[in-house]
Amino acid sequence: MARQTARKALDICEAALGAEHPAALAHGAALAGVLLDLGRFEEAEELLQRTLAFFQNRNGRLHSPVAVTLAGLPGVAHARGDLAEAERRWTEALDIKTKVLGVEHPDLAITLNNLGVVRYDLGRRDDAAAAWRQSLTLLHDVTPDQPARRAAEANLARLDEP
Repeated sequence: MARQTARKALDICEAALGAEHPAALAHGAALAGVLLDLGRFEEAEELLQRTLAFFQNRNGRLHSPVAVTLAGLPGVAHARGDLAEAERRWTEALDIKTKVLGVEHPDLAITLNNLGVVRYDLGRRDDAAAAWRQSLTLLHDVTPDQPARRAAEANLARLDEP
């Protein structure tokens, strides 16, 4: 049902505004998230790559929509089991977000948390812990029940498990 709804929204938006309109591309990225959840990795990646190409051509590499779109691609690689590619893409997204938003922006925390997960899955516990601690440092002023903060704390707690 979610896939059909997201596809219909994309089709309507593309018909009204054109396939290259930023709103249509945003709907495509949303559909990519649904497709990823359904295990339809190739379709999800195709939509994200189309969105990424548009924003890179329009705005250059150092632009917020590029970083946001890049943040969707590591999920595809991770879901396929390509952890090295997922790490490379999370690192790339983090680099662009850092340049666009600044080194202390709290939005970096989610990317750092996800980078930590990939590094943990690669067996690099120390690197994972460093990413999760950096995520928490960026979120020091948010409430304890904020989802990104809870995720980083839960991930750090995994390191204490045998």
